[in-house]
Amino acid sequence: MYEHSKIGIIYPMVKEAKYDGKELYFGNKMVLSISKKFYRKSQITLFKELFKNFTAGIVNLKIHVIEKDLPYVLIAEKAYDDAKEVKLGTNDYAIITDDKKVQLCFSDNKSFAHSFCTLLQTIEILETKKGKEKFGVPQCEIFDEPLIKFRATHYNIGSSHKFPSVRKIIREIGFYKFSHLALEFYSGMFKSKTCKWMTLKNAFTDKQIKTI
Repeated sequence: MYEHSKIGIIYPMVKEAKYDGKELYFGNKMVLSISKKFYRKSQITLFKELFKNFTAGIVNLKIHVIEKDLPYVLIAEKAYDDAKEVKLGTNDYAIITDDKKVQLCFSDNKSFAHSFCTLLQTIEILETKKGKEKFGVPQCEIFDEPLIKFRATHYNIGSSHKFPSVRKIIREIGFYKFSHLALEFYSGMFKSKTCKWMTLKNAFTDKQIKTI
């Protein structure tokens, strides 16, 4: 049964969630064990930042790279090199949490991102005092797949927009599992190589957009 008050409010709502009321608690040290096949430096760097933000700026997620080709990652207070594989069926990803670890199961890096974003929404901040840090996630089973395969949105960038705020908004769009984003730059807000005379001083560059 999907208990919003216990498992957290996840958006978009997941397809299936089973929760028996138990929690997995952890402190200020966590390790993400990931197969070398799915390790992408830029993605992991962002995930580490997000995990720290969702734990009140406290938990620095350490990375343990596994040589085996495993279709899942494990998050726990210690490094893991193996776990029981979970069958996804038609689902995009699964999250299996017990009293020791969180297991994110997926088929590619996109579904890995979806599972990670869902996990972040279930984290509960219980204590932030130094030496007493405590966070919780529900011991649950979540299976999910996108109900809408093509889920797109559109965003305009005008002269008043600054790079940090645009980056934050676009990250939120990805966090909520939109599949496509159309960016529209108002006149002069994108640095054109062919029409430099049309470019405003605060225009966005290729490099900035690629980092987003």
